[in-house]
Amino acid sequence: MSKMRVLLFGGALLLLGAIGGVYVWHARSNSANTTQEVTANVGSYAALGDSVAAGDGLAKYVDASACDRTTTSYPELIAKQAHYDLQFIACSGASSQVGILEGQEVNKLTLEPQIKQLTTLATKPTLITMTIGANDMSWLQIFGACYTATCGTPAETALVSTRLAGLKTNLTNAFDTLQNDYTKSNGTPPKVMITGYYQPFAATVQSCSEMKDFDANELAWARSKVDDLNTTIKDVANNYSFATYVPVDFTGHELCTEDAWVQDFQAKAAFHPTDDGQQAIAKAIIAREATLQK
Repeated sequence: MSKMRVLLFGGALLLLGAIGGVYVWHARSNSANTTQEVTANVGSYAALGDSVAAGDGLAKYVDASACDRTTTSYPELIAKQAHYDLQFIACSGASSQVGILEGQEVNKLTLEPQIKQLTTLATKPTLITMTIGANDMSWLQIFGACYTATCGTPAETALVSTRLAGLKTNLTNAFDTLQNDYTKSNGTPPKVMITGYYQPFAATVQSCSEMKDFDANELAWARSKVDDLNTTIKDVANNYSFATYVPVDFTGHELCTEDAWVQDFQAKAAFHPTDDGQQAIAKAIIAREATLQK
């Protein structure tokens, strides 16, 4: 794939829009027979975030909206396994500013801010998950430069730092809003599990067409920016007693590996998790939640 082709493809995927409301998952049957056994749900679960949380690029969509929510996304997997009613709020294209704190405009329609959708739910969630920040950093554009030119320049490094500072401010505002809104109703915020992002790039340059334009310095720079993104998210979460940072580890399953958990550039949603990647995120959240209950 040429550098220009990769850039155009990545740019087309960067800011996918969204319309539609909250999709509510109800307990599904454990049997295809006429007599069906349905496990009672243990509470309400709200999933916030961007296209990673929505499950962009996977096979089956859960509704007709343009949010790209899919049936094998990690929120759906968590709801099924842990027996939650899912309030699916995450939407492709969301950033901490546009999507979480502010409405998201697509096709002249506007979604309410995800924070507002969350705090106006009829039922207080038992669990909230959030994956947000990649669009704040514009990581497809940032990493696209590694394919089309030389990435990791001082100007690019400074730009990422500025964008991550904005993410830190916006995440702080989002968590403050959660804390204040639930406190006003004489309650406490639900537990929030905010994920980090997986490394899409292996630690060494891979001998495949999709990584051939990276040199060792560019690869190290790109990986370090993912680390910086995760550090920003973790630092904010650590300031709130109700929030927990959940790292996501795709080591051994990066782009160009034999069993990649990241969609490649020929897929519907480049850089996004595959079905296996979504399962890995779900497992990480469920495992972290289990440790908090001990």
